[in-house]
Amino acid sequence: MLVHNSSMVFTGHTKSIKGFQLLDGERALSWSADSTIRLWCLSTQKLLNVYVFEGIDKVVDIGNNRLLCFASNGQHRFLEIMDNEIKQT
Repeated sequence: MLVHNSSMVFTGHTKSIKGFQLLDGERALSWSADSTIRLWCLSTQKLLNVYVFEGIDKVVDIGNNRLLCFASNGQHRFLEIMDNEIKQT
């Protein structure tokens, strides 16, 4: 659980962060110019999974552990988070 005025450090991306999304009280997503989407555990600040999507620009949580992802080249993908793994559906 996040506490007001608390800070956390997540280490892993190699280029600038484009976005960050809280999924629930336990996990969060980040995406970056390094073409990765990363799934994080909030309580441990540990990386759970990495998904590579070239040119990723935006990730939208569409509910039920499903994501809609857009890339700068016009591509999009539907992804699903199952057992803390990001998979293409």
